[in-house]
Amino acid sequence: MSVSGTVPEGTYSTVVFLRHGQSEWNEANLFTGWADVPLTTLGKNEAATGATAIWKEGIVFDVGYTSRLLRAKQTLEIVLQITGQEDLPVHRCWRLNERMYGALTGLNKKETVLKYGEDQVTQWRRSYDTPPPEIELDSPYAPHTDDKYCHIAEEDLPLSECLKDCVERTVPYWEGDITPALKRGKTVLVAAPSASASASASASASASPSASPSASPSASPSASP
Repeated sequence: MSVSGTVPEGTYSTVVFLRHGQSEWNEANLFTGWADVPLTTLGKNEAATGATAIWKEGIVFDVGYTSRLLRAKQTLEIVLQITGQEDLPVHRCWRLNERMYGALTGLNKKETVLKYGEDQVTQWRRSYDTPPPEIELDSPYAPHTDDKYCHIAEEDLPLSECLKDCVERTVPYWEGDITPALKRGKTVLVAAPSASASASASASASASPSASPSASPSASPSASP
């Protein structure tokens, strides 16, 4: 997918990508996706570690962007509290959510491998264009039943996503909402789960060749979706 909207020559901006800390389902080794679970104590400590890295670098943000998921929101709040930037304008959007894991949501990862085989599960998790089976609409984890997403057209809400789907969902938000801030030379914080953060990082590299991407003080280098 092409990404439009490059930063004007001579304009420099900074982007920090912040991944959420360990969630309760990360700890339990469950497929999480769009399931809205909180951070563990370890996850909160990981967020604090990320905040300390940002503080040591002396980074002051102009604007923040994050997903609609609680674990990202909690991570962002911890970082802003520790760095003394609680008043930062923050925009939250579902397009920065983790990839939708479909019918795998809530399943134990090891048990899923035993049931479907390692090759099949690896394909669902790591291939670019093969999504897992779709989630049932009556599932408690289906976004169609969550009031956080009632303002979004049902046909736009995913039932399952591969990495390609996640990129196609994330890049339009990057182009429409984040790139304008970069064009103005702003220092931007993007707090999002791994898949959408990766898509955003790719969009940043394409759309902002004059930007200065800072090293991301990842709050959770070991957690997985």
